[in-house]
Amino acid sequence: MSGSAIVMFIVAITILWGGLITSILYLRSHSEVTEGPYAVDPDESPDTYPDPGA
Repeated sequence: MSGSAIVMFIVAITILWGGLITSILYLRSHSEVTEGPYAVDPDESPDTYPDPGA
């Protein structure tokens, strides 16, 4: 392999893994529960969510 091919290989791997890591971090910080007792209703305000101890 030539030097430019190795550099392009490293760039491609960095872009792919970086995108995966970025998407995982984004989804972890912006997760939204759509089913169950903690489901988010867009019409409710955040202070009306069910009590986890109830």
